[in-house]
Amino acid sequence: MENKRLQLMIEIALSAVIAYLLSFIPLKIGSSYSINLSLLALWLLALRRGWKSGVAGGALLGLLQLVTGQASILTIFQAIIEYPFAFTLAGLAGLWQAQLHNELTTKQGEGMLVTSALATFVACFAEYIIHFIAGWIFWASYAPEGMSPAIFSLVANASSGFATWLVCWLILYFLIKTAPRLVLAK
Repeated sequence: MENKRLQLMIEIALSAVIAYLLSFIPLKIGSSYSINLSLLALWLLALRRGWKSGVAGGALLGLLQLVTGQASILTIFQAIIEYPFAFTLAGLAGLWQAQLHNELTTKQGEGMLVTSALATFVACFAEYIIHFIAGWIFWASYAPEGMSPAIFSLVANASSGFATWLVCWLILYFLIKTAPRLVLAK
């Protein structure tokens, strides 16, 4: 029992570090738009080990970004909600872990496509809702003159969130399709 717990903690830590390293791949489009590949590692963890592990990995990623100076910090509250809290929501993909495992073991390819898309979309949507709220409240001064901060945050976060989801989900789907053992834990 102790070895399985230790193995799980190591998987969570390694997933958070891999997610952190993936965040350094430059996929910025202008000053407000980017694709965040770190979600890929968090989703793999969540779909492999469940939502609790995914949430823990997301929180650890957020803390890593804070302590290493990779976070954009305006206030303490903003830092907490946009980093540890927002990234914990990536773990929500793990709510579909059992369904995805069933579809993989029974070779239901179409079901796996839909389940992985739904799980990752919900997780990404939840995270980017937090970024939208933070953008509206904390980053309002960055909105172009004459533009509502809410609209600016919505456009920036919806486009970044959708692009992040699509790119990461396509990569994730390819990885799961070609190497299902990545999410089928023993």
